[in-house]
Amino acid sequence: LVPALGRTALKIATVSQYSAGELTRYGVCPAAKVEVIGNGHEHALRWAPCHSDQTLAVAGPGTIVVLGSSIPHKNVGLIIGMHDRLAAAGLRVVVVGASTPRVFGSIGNKTLTNVMWLGRRSDAELGALLRDSLCLAFPSLVEGFGLPPLEAMTLGCPVVMSDRASLPEIGGDAVLYASPCDE
Repeated sequence: LVPALGRTALKIATVSQYSAGELTRYGVCPAAKVEVIGNGHEHALRWAPCHSDQTLAVAGPGTIVVLGSSIPHKNVGLIIGMHDRLAAAGLRVVVVGASTPRVFGSIGNKTLTNVMWLGRRSDAELGALLRDSLCLAFPSLVEGFGLPPLEAMTLGCPVVMSDRASLPEIGGDAVLYASPCDE
């Protein structure tokens, strides 16, 4: 159905050059039909960062924020798996989002003194946590766009993210890149 729609559409909009290339690579449509219109970051400018007791307790210059998800391509387990080396460096990991420790198997079932699981947080809480932490780690294996790094940068939070898919296109020269496969 998608290739049929791609053949009959006058134009197809997507959020990154990477996604445009994927549409062409998978035969959805020819490149000439694709328009790239990146996602905006302006919504994050309207966040009113405000800590809750939980985010205030963990924010700080030694905190690495990770947006947790059990979706495999988000690759959060990479950062959790580095917990011992991060602890030795005096760093802690704060996982924000829908995941819980149990989605990360044996690592998540251990008590890790430098890994905190905050669960879902409001935009205001996330904004305050990002603003007052060392960085956002975004180790995704693939992203069509990658909005969280853009939101973090909007709030003045440094970003360390994967060098794959659309992410270099989104981060440009403003972020530190790392392979999502290497610890």
